Amino acid sequence: MPDRRSSAIEKLTALPENTRFRNEFLGDIYLISKKNDQALAHYLAEGNTFPDARYSQRSALLELWRNQDFAQLNSLLSRPGFRGCLRAGELMPILTDSRNFPGLLRATFQQSLDQFQFPEIFPPLFTALIWSLIFFSFSSVTGRTVTLSVTAFLLGVISACLTLFTLMIQERIQGFTFDPTDSALSQIIYFVAGVGLREEGMKLLCFVPMAIWILPRKNDLEGFILAGMVGLGFASEENFSYFQNAFDHTVVWSRFLTANALHFSLTGVSGYFFFRMLVGKGRGWENFLTNFLIAVTAHGLYDALISMPALESYSVLGLIALALIAYRYFDLLRDHLDIDGLHLRLSPLGVFVLGSAVLLCSTLIFSAGLTSFGQAFGTFAMSVGGMIPLAFAFISRFRDI
Repeated sequence: MPDRRSSAIEKLTALPENTRFRNEFLGDIYLISKKNDQALAHYLAEGNTFPDARYSQRSALLELWRNQDFAQLNSLLSRPGFRGCLRAGELMPILTDSRNFPGLLRATFQQSLDQFQFPEIFPPLFTALIWSLIFFSFSSVTGRTVTLSVTAFLLGVISACLTLFTLMIQERIQGFTFDPTDSALSQIIYFVAGVGLREEGMKLLCFVPMAIWILPRKNDLEGFILAGMVGLGFASEENFSYFQNAFDHTVVWSRFLTANALHFSLTGVSGYFFFRMLVGKGRGWENFLTNFLIAVTAHGLYDALISMPALESYSVLGLIALALIAYRYFDLLRDHLDIDGLHLRLSPLGVFVLGSAVLLCSTLIFSAGLTSFGQAFGTFAMSVGGMIPLAFAFISRFRDI
Protein backbone atom coordinates (compact mmCIF):
# COMPACT_ATOMS: atom_id res chain seq x y z
CA MET A 1 0.00 0.00 0.00
CA PRO A 2 1.88 3.08 -1.24
CA ASP A 3 0.26 5.43 1.29
CA ARG A 4 1.68 3.43 4.18
CA ARG A 5 5.23 2.95 2.94
CA SER A 6 6.65 6.13 4.45
CA SER A 7 5.38 5.33 7.93
CA ALA A 8 6.63 1.75 7.62
CA ILE A 9 10.09 3.00 6.62
CA GLU A 10 10.13 5.35 9.65
CA LYS A 11 9.20 2.56 12.05
CA LEU A 12 11.77 0.17 10.60
CA THR A 13 14.52 2.80 10.52
CA ALA A 14 13.91 3.50 14.22
CA LEU A 15 14.82 -0.09 15.08
CA PRO A 16 18.44 -1.03 15.90
CA GLU A 17 20.34 -1.81 12.71
CA ASN A 18 21.23 -5.32 13.86
CA THR A 19 17.57 -6.30 14.28
CA ARG A 20 16.82 -9.39 12.22
CA PHE A 21 14.65 -8.67 9.14
CA ARG A 22 14.88 -4.88 9.61
CA ASN A 23 16.98 -4.30 6.50
CA GLU A 24 15.26 -7.09 4.61
CA PHE A 25 11.85 -5.44 5.00
CA LEU A 26 13.34 -2.05 4.14
CA GLY A 27 14.85 -3.56 1.02
CA ASP A 28 11.47 -4.93 -0.07
CA ILE A 29 9.73 -1.59 0.50
CA TYR A 30 12.38 0.34 -1.43
CA LEU A 31 12.32 -2.23 -4.23
CA ILE A 32 8.57 -1.94 -4.84
CA SER A 33 8.99 1.83 -4.60
CA LYS A 34 11.42 1.65 -7.55
CA LYS A 35 14.34 2.83 -5.37
CA ASN A 36 16.60 0.00 -6.37
CA ASP A 37 19.89 1.43 -5.09
CA GLN A 38 18.51 1.83 -1.58
CA ALA A 39 16.93 -1.61 -1.76
CA LEU A 40 20.28 -3.14 -2.74
CA ALA A 41 22.06 -1.39 0.12
CA HIS A 42 19.62 -2.81 2.68
CA TYR A 43 19.69 -6.31 1.20
CA LEU A 44 23.48 -6.26 1.41
CA ALA A 45 23.38 -5.00 4.99
CA GLU A 46 21.04 -7.82 5.98
CA GLY A 47 23.01 -10.45 4.08
CA ASN A 48 26.33 -9.32 5.51
CA THR A 49 25.05 -9.14 9.09
CA PHE A 50 23.18 -12.46 9.17
CA PRO A 51 24.77 -15.47 7.42
CA ASP A 52 21.40 -17.25 7.21
CA ALA A 53 19.62 -14.32 5.52
CA ARG A 54 19.21 -16.26 2.29
CA TYR A 55 16.38 -14.14 0.94
CA SER A 56 18.36 -10.89 1.28
CA GLN A 57 21.51 -12.45 -0.12
CA ARG A 58 19.58 -13.81 -3.08
CA SER A 59 17.83 -10.47 -3.67
CA ALA A 60 21.15 -8.62 -3.55
CA LEU A 61 22.72 -10.95 -6.12
CA LEU A 62 19.76 -10.65 -8.48
CA GLU A 63 19.75 -6.88 -8.16
CA LEU A 64 23.47 -6.73 -8.93
CA TRP A 65 22.83 -8.95 -11.95
CA ARG A 66 20.12 -6.60 -13.18
CA ASN A 67 22.51 -3.67 -12.68
CA GLN A 68 25.28 -5.55 -14.54
CA ASP A 69 27.59 -4.87 -11.58
CA PHE A 70 29.63 -8.00 -12.17
CA ALA A 71 32.67 -6.95 -10.17
CA GLN A 72 30.71 -6.78 -6.92
CA LEU A 73 28.61 -9.76 -7.95
CA ASN A 74 31.64 -12.02 -8.42
CA SER A 75 33.10 -10.75 -5.16
CA LEU A 76 29.96 -11.79 -3.28
CA LEU A 77 29.82 -15.15 -5.05
CA SER A 78 33.27 -15.95 -3.70
CA ARG A 79 31.73 -15.99 -0.22
CA PRO A 80 30.04 -19.29 0.83
CA GLY A 81 26.91 -17.65 2.24
CA PHE A 82 26.02 -15.71 -0.87
CA ARG A 83 27.11 -18.50 -3.23
CA GLY A 84 24.86 -21.03 -1.49
CA CYS A 85 21.65 -19.00 -1.71
CA LEU A 86 21.20 -19.67 -5.42
CA ARG A 87 20.77 -23.07 -7.04
CA ALA A 88 23.22 -24.12 -9.72
CA GLY A 89 20.65 -23.68 -12.48
CA GLU A 90 19.98 -20.10 -11.31
CA LEU A 91 23.69 -19.32 -11.12
CA MET A 92 24.47 -20.44 -14.65
CA PRO A 93 23.01 -17.45 -16.58
CA ILE A 94 24.45 -15.04 -13.99
CA LEU A 95 27.93 -16.53 -14.26
CA THR A 96 27.69 -16.56 -18.05
CA ASP A 97 26.75 -12.89 -18.24
CA SER A 98 29.58 -12.01 -15.84
CA ARG A 99 32.07 -14.03 -17.95
CA ASN A 100 32.95 -16.12 -14.91
CA PHE A 101 33.74 -19.24 -16.93
CA PRO A 102 35.38 -21.32 -14.17
CA GLY A 103 32.36 -20.64 -11.96
CA LEU A 104 30.03 -21.47 -14.85
CA LEU A 105 31.78 -24.79 -15.41
CA ARG A 106 31.43 -25.69 -11.71
CA ALA A 107 27.76 -24.66 -11.70
CA THR A 108 27.13 -26.73 -14.84
CA PHE A 109 28.51 -29.87 -13.24
CA GLN A 110 26.60 -29.14 -10.03
CA GLN A 111 23.40 -28.74 -12.03
CA SER A 112 23.95 -32.18 -13.53
CA LEU A 113 24.71 -33.73 -10.14
CA ASP A 114 21.51 -32.24 -8.70
CA GLN A 115 19.52 -34.31 -11.20
CA PHE A 116 20.80 -37.61 -9.83
CA GLN A 117 17.95 -38.28 -7.44
CA PHE A 118 16.06 -41.35 -6.34
CA PRO A 119 14.02 -42.82 -8.02
CA GLU A 120 14.62 -40.77 -11.18
CA ILE A 121 18.09 -42.25 -11.51
CA PHE A 122 16.83 -45.76 -12.35
CA PRO A 123 15.12 -45.36 -15.76
CA PRO A 124 18.15 -43.71 -17.46
CA LEU A 125 20.54 -46.28 -16.01
CA PHE A 126 18.29 -49.22 -16.86
CA THR A 127 17.86 -48.13 -20.48
CA ALA A 128 21.65 -47.64 -20.69
CA LEU A 129 22.17 -51.13 -19.26
CA ILE A 130 20.04 -52.71 -21.98
CA TRP A 131 22.07 -51.08 -24.76
CA SER A 132 25.35 -51.87 -22.98
CA LEU A 133 24.50 -55.58 -22.85
CA ILE A 134 23.73 -55.44 -26.56
CA PHE A 135 27.16 -53.91 -27.21
CA PHE A 136 28.82 -56.61 -25.11
CA SER A 137 27.22 -59.31 -27.26
CA PHE A 138 29.61 -58.33 -30.07
CA SER A 139 32.81 -58.84 -28.08
CA SER A 140 34.33 -61.02 -25.39
CA VAL A 141 33.68 -59.44 -22.01
CA THR A 142 36.54 -59.16 -19.54
CA GLY A 143 37.22 -57.07 -16.49
CA ARG A 144 39.16 -54.67 -18.70
CA THR A 145 36.20 -54.37 -21.07
CA VAL A 146 33.83 -53.48 -18.23
CA THR A 147 36.26 -50.95 -16.75
CA LEU A 148 36.81 -49.24 -20.08
CA SER A 149 33.08 -49.22 -20.82
CA VAL A 150 32.17 -47.65 -17.48
CA THR A 151 34.91 -45.05 -17.97
CA ALA A 152 33.65 -44.26 -21.48
CA PHE A 153 30.10 -43.98 -20.15
CA LEU A 154 31.23 -41.48 -17.49
CA LEU A 155 33.12 -39.51 -20.14
CA GLY A 156 29.83 -39.33 -22.04
CA VAL A 157 28.12 -37.92 -18.94
CA ILE A 158 30.89 -35.31 -18.73
CA SER A 159 30.39 -34.47 -22.41
CA ALA A 160 26.74 -33.62 -21.68
CA CYS A 161 27.88 -31.20 -18.97
CA LEU A 162 30.37 -29.60 -21.37
CA THR A 163 27.60 -29.31 -23.96
CA LEU A 164 25.45 -27.39 -21.48
CA PHE A 165 28.46 -25.17 -20.71
CA THR A 166 28.88 -24.49 -24.43
CA LEU A 167 25.16 -23.88 -24.82
CA MET A 168 25.22 -21.09 -22.22
CA ILE A 169 28.11 -19.38 -24.01
CA GLN A 170 26.58 -19.71 -27.47
CA GLU A 171 23.12 -18.52 -26.49
CA ARG A 172 23.82 -15.85 -23.85
CA ILE A 173 27.09 -14.41 -25.16
CA GLN A 174 27.04 -15.09 -28.90
CA GLY A 175 23.25 -14.78 -29.20
CA PHE A 176 22.99 -17.98 -31.25
CA THR A 177 19.48 -19.02 -30.17
CA PHE A 178 16.47 -20.80 -31.62
CA ASP A 179 13.64 -18.50 -32.65
CA PRO A 180 10.48 -20.15 -34.06
CA THR A 181 9.70 -16.92 -35.94
CA ASP A 182 12.91 -17.20 -37.99
CA SER A 183 12.85 -18.58 -41.51
CA ALA A 184 12.90 -22.35 -41.93
CA LEU A 185 16.45 -22.16 -43.29
CA SER A 186 17.65 -20.19 -40.24
CA GLN A 187 16.06 -22.70 -37.91
CA ILE A 188 17.70 -25.62 -39.72
CA ILE A 189 21.06 -23.83 -39.55
CA TYR A 190 20.58 -23.45 -35.80
CA PHE A 191 19.89 -27.17 -35.34
CA VAL A 192 22.83 -28.24 -37.51
CA ALA A 193 25.48 -25.63 -36.63
CA GLY A 194 24.19 -25.20 -33.08
CA VAL A 195 22.70 -28.36 -31.62
CA GLY A 196 24.33 -30.93 -33.91
CA LEU A 197 27.83 -29.47 -33.94
CA ARG A 198 27.77 -28.66 -30.23
CA GLU A 199 26.67 -32.09 -29.06
CA GLU A 200 28.66 -34.20 -31.52
CA GLY A 201 31.74 -32.06 -30.95
CA MET A 202 31.64 -32.42 -27.17
CA LYS A 203 31.03 -36.17 -27.34
CA LEU A 204 33.94 -36.65 -29.71
CA LEU A 205 36.14 -34.44 -27.53
CA CYS A 206 35.45 -36.67 -24.53
CA PHE A 207 36.17 -39.78 -26.60
CA VAL A 208 39.67 -38.50 -27.42
CA PRO A 209 41.31 -39.54 -24.10
CA MET A 210 39.65 -42.96 -24.37
CA ALA A 211 40.91 -43.38 -27.94
CA ILE A 212 44.46 -42.49 -26.85
CA TRP A 213 44.21 -44.92 -23.93
CA ILE A 214 43.28 -47.91 -26.11
CA LEU A 215 45.45 -46.91 -29.10
CA PRO A 216 48.34 -49.36 -28.38
CA ARG A 217 46.02 -52.36 -28.83
CA LYS A 218 44.74 -51.08 -32.21
CA ASN A 219 41.48 -52.97 -31.67
CA ASP A 220 38.84 -51.55 -34.01
CA LEU A 221 35.96 -53.31 -32.27
CA GLU A 222 37.04 -51.94 -28.91
CA GLY A 223 37.18 -48.42 -30.33
CA PHE A 224 33.77 -48.86 -31.93
CA ILE A 225 32.06 -50.04 -28.73
CA LEU A 226 33.72 -47.48 -26.46
CA ALA A 227 32.80 -44.62 -28.80
CA GLY A 228 29.21 -45.86 -28.60
CA MET A 229 29.45 -45.97 -24.80
CA VAL A 230 30.46 -42.30 -24.75
CA GLY A 231 27.35 -41.47 -26.77
CA LEU A 232 25.25 -43.63 -24.46
CA GLY A 233 26.61 -41.77 -21.42
CA PHE A 234 25.65 -38.47 -23.02
CA ALA A 235 22.13 -39.71 -23.73
CA SER A 236 21.73 -41.04 -20.18
CA GLU A 237 22.72 -37.72 -18.60
CA GLU A 238 20.36 -35.93 -20.95
CA ASN A 239 17.60 -38.37 -20.03
CA PHE A 240 17.71 -37.41 -16.34
CA SER A 241 15.97 -34.14 -17.16
CA TYR A 242 13.38 -35.97 -19.26
CA PHE A 243 12.76 -38.65 -16.63
CA GLN A 244 11.95 -36.35 -13.72
CA ASN A 245 8.64 -38.18 -13.66
CA ALA A 246 10.54 -41.43 -13.19
CA PHE A 247 7.96 -43.80 -14.63
CA ASP A 248 6.35 -41.74 -17.37
CA HIS A 249 6.43 -44.52 -19.95
CA THR A 250 5.63 -42.17 -22.83
CA VAL A 251 9.03 -40.59 -22.23
CA VAL A 252 11.07 -43.58 -21.03
CA TRP A 253 10.11 -45.87 -23.89
CA SER A 254 10.48 -43.25 -26.61
CA ARG A 255 13.82 -41.98 -25.27
CA PHE A 256 15.10 -45.55 -25.05
CA LEU A 257 14.41 -46.11 -28.75
CA THR A 258 15.21 -42.65 -30.08
CA ALA A 259 17.64 -40.47 -28.12
CA ASN A 260 19.77 -43.32 -26.80
CA ALA A 261 20.09 -44.91 -30.23
CA LEU A 262 20.74 -41.59 -31.94
CA HIS A 263 23.58 -40.59 -29.64
CA PHE A 264 25.47 -43.87 -29.44
CA SER A 265 25.11 -44.50 -33.18
CA LEU A 266 26.39 -41.10 -34.32
CA THR A 267 29.21 -40.97 -31.78
CA GLY A 268 30.06 -44.61 -32.39
CA VAL A 269 30.57 -44.12 -36.13
CA SER A 270 32.44 -40.81 -35.98
CA GLY A 271 34.48 -42.03 -32.98
CA TYR A 272 35.41 -45.22 -34.84
CA PHE A 273 36.77 -43.32 -37.83
CA PHE A 274 38.62 -40.97 -35.48
CA PHE A 275 40.22 -44.00 -33.83
CA ARG A 276 41.15 -45.43 -37.23
CA MET A 277 42.80 -42.09 -38.08
CA LEU A 278 44.89 -42.32 -34.90
CA VAL A 279 45.88 -45.89 -35.69
CA GLY A 280 46.90 -44.81 -39.20
CA LYS A 281 48.88 -41.84 -37.79
CA GLY A 282 46.80 -39.32 -39.67
CA ARG A 283 45.89 -41.43 -42.68
CA GLY A 284 42.17 -41.65 -43.24
CA TRP A 285 41.50 -38.14 -41.93
CA GLU A 286 39.15 -37.53 -44.85
CA ASN A 287 37.01 -40.52 -43.83
CA PHE A 288 36.86 -39.22 -40.27
CA LEU A 289 35.99 -35.68 -41.34
CA THR A 290 33.32 -36.89 -43.75
CA ASN A 291 31.67 -39.12 -41.17
CA PHE A 292 31.86 -36.47 -38.46
CA LEU A 293 30.20 -33.88 -40.71
CA ILE A 294 27.55 -36.46 -41.65
CA ALA A 295 26.92 -37.09 -37.95
CA VAL A 296 26.57 -33.36 -37.23
CA THR A 297 24.22 -32.83 -40.17
CA ALA A 298 22.13 -35.93 -39.44
CA HIS A 299 21.82 -34.95 -35.79
CA GLY A 300 20.76 -31.42 -36.66
CA LEU A 301 18.24 -32.49 -39.30
CA TYR A 302 16.75 -35.10 -36.96
CA ASP A 303 16.21 -32.48 -34.26
CA ALA A 304 14.79 -30.07 -36.84
CA LEU A 305 12.27 -32.67 -38.02
CA ILE A 306 10.94 -33.30 -34.51
CA SER A 307 11.14 -29.69 -33.27
CA MET A 308 10.24 -27.29 -36.09
CA PRO A 309 6.51 -26.55 -36.51
CA ALA A 310 7.07 -26.05 -40.23
CA LEU A 311 8.30 -29.64 -40.55
CA GLU A 312 5.70 -31.21 -38.27
CA SER A 313 3.99 -33.00 -41.15
CA TYR A 314 7.33 -34.64 -42.02
CA SER A 315 8.16 -35.77 -38.47
CA VAL A 316 7.72 -39.42 -39.47
CA LEU A 317 10.88 -39.02 -41.53
CA GLY A 318 12.72 -38.57 -38.23
CA LEU A 319 12.00 -42.17 -37.22
CA ILE A 320 13.08 -43.43 -40.64
CA ALA A 321 16.30 -41.42 -40.43
CA LEU A 322 16.92 -42.70 -36.91
CA ALA A 323 16.50 -46.31 -38.03
CA LEU A 324 18.98 -45.76 -40.88
CA ILE A 325 21.50 -44.13 -38.52
CA ALA A 326 21.24 -47.04 -36.06
CA TYR A 327 21.48 -49.56 -38.92
CA ARG A 328 24.77 -48.03 -40.05
CA TYR A 329 26.23 -48.33 -36.55
CA PHE A 330 25.18 -51.94 -36.03
CA ASP A 331 26.13 -52.95 -39.56
CA LEU A 332 29.66 -51.65 -39.03
CA LEU A 333 29.71 -53.26 -35.60
CA ARG A 334 28.68 -56.58 -37.10
CA ASP A 335 31.52 -56.32 -39.62
CA HIS A 336 33.96 -56.29 -36.68
CA LEU A 337 32.18 -59.00 -34.69
CA ASP A 338 34.47 -61.03 -32.42
CA ILE A 339 33.53 -64.66 -33.11
CA ASP A 340 35.60 -66.17 -30.28
CA GLY A 341 33.16 -67.55 -27.70
CA LEU A 342 30.22 -66.20 -29.68
CA HIS A 343 27.94 -69.09 -28.69
CA LEU A 344 28.41 -68.25 -24.99
CA ARG A 345 27.29 -64.63 -25.24
CA LEU A 346 23.89 -63.05 -24.82
CA SER A 347 21.79 -62.61 -27.93
CA PRO A 348 21.38 -58.91 -28.88
CA LEU A 349 17.83 -59.70 -30.03
CA GLY A 350 17.04 -61.44 -26.75
CA VAL A 351 18.47 -58.59 -24.68
CA PHE A 352 16.51 -56.02 -26.68
CA VAL A 353 13.18 -57.89 -26.47
CA LEU A 354 13.42 -58.95 -22.82
CA GLY A 355 14.86 -55.57 -21.74
CA SER A 356 12.08 -53.76 -23.55
CA ALA A 357 9.46 -56.00 -21.95
CA VAL A 358 10.83 -55.35 -18.44
CA LEU A 359 11.03 -51.63 -19.15
CA LEU A 360 7.48 -51.40 -20.44
CA CYS A 361 5.96 -53.59 -17.74
CA SER A 362 7.70 -51.79 -14.89
CA THR A 363 6.74 -48.35 -16.16
CA LEU A 364 3.11 -49.45 -16.62
CA ILE A 365 2.96 -50.89 -13.08
CA PHE A 366 4.41 -47.80 -11.43
CA SER A 367 2.34 -45.42 -13.58
CA ALA A 368 -0.82 -47.31 -12.62
CA GLY A 369 0.16 -46.82 -8.98
CA LEU A 370 0.28 -43.06 -9.47
CA THR A 371 -2.88 -42.68 -11.56
CA SER A 372 -5.93 -44.77 -12.36
CA PHE A 373 -5.18 -48.02 -14.19
CA GLY A 374 -7.44 -47.04 -17.09
CA GLN A 375 -5.64 -43.77 -17.67
CA ALA A 376 -2.23 -45.38 -17.27
CA PHE A 377 -3.06 -48.21 -19.68
CA GLY A 378 -4.54 -45.83 -22.26
CA THR A 379 -1.39 -43.72 -22.31
CA PHE A 380 0.69 -46.89 -22.31
CA ALA A 381 -1.08 -48.28 -25.38
CA MET A 382 -0.71 -45.02 -27.30
CA SER A 383 2.98 -44.66 -26.48
CA VAL A 384 3.78 -48.26 -27.37
CA GLY A 385 1.79 -48.07 -30.58
CA GLY A 386 3.68 -45.02 -31.76
CA MET A 387 7.06 -46.68 -31.22
CA ILE A 388 6.25 -50.18 -32.55
CA PRO A 389 7.57 -49.50 -36.10
CA LEU A 390 10.91 -48.33 -34.72
CA ALA A 391 11.06 -51.23 -32.27
CA PHE A 392 10.52 -53.71 -35.10
CA ALA A 393 13.24 -51.97 -37.10
CA PHE A 394 15.69 -52.82 -34.31
CA ILE A 395 14.29 -56.35 -33.98
CA SER A 396 14.76 -56.88 -37.73
CA ARG A 397 18.36 -55.77 -37.57
CA PHE A 398 19.25 -57.82 -34.47
CA ARG A 399 17.61 -60.90 -35.96
CA ASP A 400 20.15 -60.80 -38.78
CA ILE A 401 23.16 -60.63 -36.44
